[in-house]
Amino acid sequence: MRTTLLGYAATRVPRLERWDSPSNGKTVSMPRKSDLGPLWKEFERRVRALAERRGRELRLLGNAERAIVELDSRPYLVFVPNSALPITRSRAVSRAESWASLRDRKPAGYIILAANAELSSSMKVAGVFDAPRKTAVVGRWGAENDLAISQIDDEMALILEAAGVPEPAVLRGLQQSQATAVAADVSPGLSSGEAVASLGRLLRPGHLIDAYRLEKRLGRGHSAEVWKATVVAPIAGVGLNRGTTVALKLYSSALLQGFETLRIQREFTVAVELRHPNLARVFDLVLSPSRPHHAFLAMEFVDGPTLKSLIESSGRLSVTQTLRMGEQLFGALDEIHTQGALHRDVKGANILVASHSKDDIAIKLVDLGIVSIPSEDRLTQASVFLGSKHSAPLEQLKGQPLDERTDIYGAGSVLFHALTGHAMYQNTGPEGAIVVRMLERPEQLPVPRDAGRIEEELAGFVNRCIALKSSDRPASAADCIEALRRIRSRSASDH
Repeated sequence: MRTTLLGYAATRVPRLERWDSPSNGKTVSMPRKSDLGPLWKEFERRVRALAERRGRELRLLGNAERAIVELDSRPYLVFVPNSALPITRSRAVSRAESWASLRDRKPAGYIILAANAELSSSMKVAGVFDAPRKTAVVGRWGAENDLAISQIDDEMALILEAAGVPEPAVLRGLQQSQATAVAADVSPGLSSGEAVASLGRLLRPGHLIDAYRLEKRLGRGHSAEVWKATVVAPIAGVGLNRGTTVALKLYSSALLQGFETLRIQREFTVAVELRHPNLARVFDLVLSPSRPHHAFLAMEFVDGPTLKSLIESSGRLSVTQTLRMGEQLFGALDEIHTQGALHRDVKGANILVASHSKDDIAIKLVDLGIVSIPSEDRLTQASVFLGSKHSAPLEQLKGQPLDERTDIYGAGSVLFHALTGHAMYQNTGPEGAIVVRMLERPEQLPVPRDAGRIEEELAGFVNRCIALKSSDRPASAADCIEALRRIRSRSASDH
């Protein structure tokens, strides 16, 4: 891999460079490299290191005001405006449009690193905006690094990562852009969700995929859908007999890009080894995106409703049911955490109810296909934000590092849902609005005036689990199990 400066060897740096602006026909002089500020110097260092690490040929020209970053012969314009005015959609579009082409080439995309300005409130909350060209804007660059995009590609993602934008935020934007591209290919004008739905309409009961026959669609998400399926042929190395019923999670192959495939393979090796009565087993993984519908995960089929649908149809759970469910849920998480992994999407829709009665309930935690491995830093962060906005803690919504207490927050949100009958931060709005609400007035489980000692203790426990700061939450799932057992023991003695 070579790193050059527009035709100059890496050790040769020209004193002055020029490029022509097509908007006014004038020639703009570029300051010498020695004039660049510390922030830009760090950006240059990081973009060179990332390009070399990923085998990309890099050419770099410009300065801390405006530069060309060329990756594998694809030029991208990077702007660092001095203005402190909030970056709006119109300002971002205008900046890109004024440089629609260079002297002898057309930029593949535009990145605005606004060191002195923040994103407008609408851009910050939405995170996306409409623009005729691929454009990314970073507000308060070097401090907050808030990101808003129209559309980005892999090269822009690398540049943004070099600029210090949190990688989960970058890759979330990349995944959204890829989904938009899929939508355009499938049917122009469709959203990413509609694109997945359109692809899903090609599947029908009776459809054979590898050794599995589809029976019934169970659900659909933004990047995958889940089917009840039957094993119809022997599978080498997989302990499933003919006639076994499984749940098949079919990924949209167009969304499996870059490190995503490698990440899923690594995480499958952990998930397939998990053994716990309250975890749905993971059996098989096939990732062959070039073959239609041959990117899927085979999991244990649980014949029962989700906890979310049970609450919606039958109302909130009793204290006794919640205590039993909580012990099982934290037991499942303890098994995951013991293997050095995280679930990252603990919510009522990912908990299946195998059986339930007035005073008891049996559950299984599912969707282990998004379990992450914290030690695989590059791959884990490539997983991006896959959780639910109503059950994700502040650190996950902001793209910060996660640990076991992230799952503890998710489990606490499930207990909140079970006891109140509604999800946390319901009807608050998108992720940005929830973050604002968390910082101003975080959700807490209320304690009824006529509550007894057990209800008060349980509410206190739930509120510790959903604490805004991860340091204020229980340290481990094992600690949560012990806390719930103590409450349940006192409950039994009171009766």
